[in-house]
Amino acid sequence: MNGGITQRQQTAVQSKGVKCHIVKKCLTAMVAYWFTVLTWQESLDYYDRLLQERQERANNPNDKAGLLEWAWSSWNRMIDPLEPGLLAVIAAGDGMGKTTYCEVQAEHWAKIGSKIAFVHFELNRSVMLDRRAARHTLISRRELKMGPYTSESIRKWHEARERLRAYDGQITYIHTPGWSMEQVVKQLKHHIKENECDAVVIDYLEKAQQSLAT
Repeated sequence: MNGGITQRQQTAVQSKGVKCHIVKKCLTAMVAYWFTVLTWQESLDYYDRLLQERQERANNPNDKAGLLEWAWSSWNRMIDPLEPGLLAVIAAGDGMGKTTYCEVQAEHWAKIGSKIAFVHFELNRSVMLDRRAARHTLISRRELKMGPYTSESIRKWHEARERLRAYDGQITYIHTPGWSMEQVVKQLKHHIKENECDAVVIDYLEKAQQSLAT
């Protein structure tokens, strides 16, 4: 089966709008899993270590560090966590909640210990942070955007801020309107080098600009 994207698939993606997650160790995962050579004996030893790691995780189910599970228990019952090098794509019509899904998923991964790079080609910072505050305070975005703020609203935000600060992981927001994927990859390589990226969420991938490279 051809691993490329057919013209028909590409048209469907462009018509629906796509959010995608490039997961676990970003580009380094591709290098580690696609280009590292294992001899026959090494592959057996490697798999023994892999089974041991999985057994240790199974014996300690509360330790979710590095586990890219889904944010919803109903999903986790049906879909395995994402693994190194895998790509998940969310496609739907305009206004169906794709960006909200991406934001909630990124926050869940950060909460359980992963470092996430959130690449967004459309929303500006204030919109994204308003949406995050609204989710965690249950204050409407209109009130957050327009004010005035009541003492109760301020209290709710301060409490939410402390909860977010206590996350074991983090999210780095990368605002990329007008960028090509080459620019995005260059930025992600920097965050990987600084140990700031275990997984990437890309919002509105189809809005990436054409590469200028020949």
